[in-house]
Amino acid sequence: MGTENSKPTGSASTSSSKPNMNSSSSKTIYDQIKKQSDDHSQQAALAKANSMKGRVFDPLTGRWKENPNPKRGDSHSSDGYAVKTFPSGNKYEGEWKDGKYHGKGKLIYADGRQYEGDWFQGVNHGKGSFLYANGDRYVGEYKGGKQHGQGKFLWKNGDKYIGQWQNGKRHGKGELMKINGDGFKGMWTDGHPDMQLLKNVHR
Repeated sequence: MGTENSKPTGSASTSSSKPNMNSSSSKTIYDQIKKQSDDHSQQAALAKANSMKGRVFDPLTGRWKENPNPKRGDSHSSDGYAVKTFPSGNKYEGEWKDGKYHGKGKLIYADGRQYEGDWFQGVNHGKGSFLYANGDRYVGEYKGGKQHGQGKFLWKNGDKYIGQWQNGKRHGKGELMKINGDGFKGMWTDGHPDMQLLKNVHR
C-alpha cells in the first residue's frame, strides 16, 4: 500500500512540473496573440478615425493624408449636394460629382480665403468670385483653376483692374485704375503692361 501511495506521489510530482513549463509557454503564446490583436485593433481604429475625417492612405509614403475631393458621407453615392468640413478647417458647400467638386459650390479656407462659383472636376472653372485673406477680391472667369478670360480684380485699398486674363495673369486688353487718379489702359502681357501700346489715362 505504501508503495502504491508513493508512486502516485512521485508521479504527481513529476506531472506537476510539466504544467509549469506548459503554462509558461502558453503565457508567451497568449501574450504574442494578445499583442497582435491589440496592434490590429489600434490599426483598425486609426483607419476608421482617418476615414471618418475624410483622409486617404498613401501607400507610397505609408501615411494618411487629407483627400482634397472626398466622397460624401454616404459611401454609396458621391453625386449631388453636400457639405464637407476637412480636418484642416477648410469647408466646402455645394455640388459634387464622382467625389469631386463639380457644379456650383463655395469653398471656405481656414485662413479666411473663399471661392464661390463654378467647379469642374475638382477645380474652379467657369465664373466665380475669390476673396483673399487680405481683403482683395477677384470676380470673373476661370479656366483649370486659374483666372482666365474676362475678370475684375479689386484691391482692398480701392484700386482695380478690369480686363482680360490668361493663366492667372493680366493678359490682353485691360485697364488699371488707381484711387489717386492715375490709371493705365492698354495691352498687358504675362501680368505686365505693354509699354509700346500703353496709354496713360488721367481721370
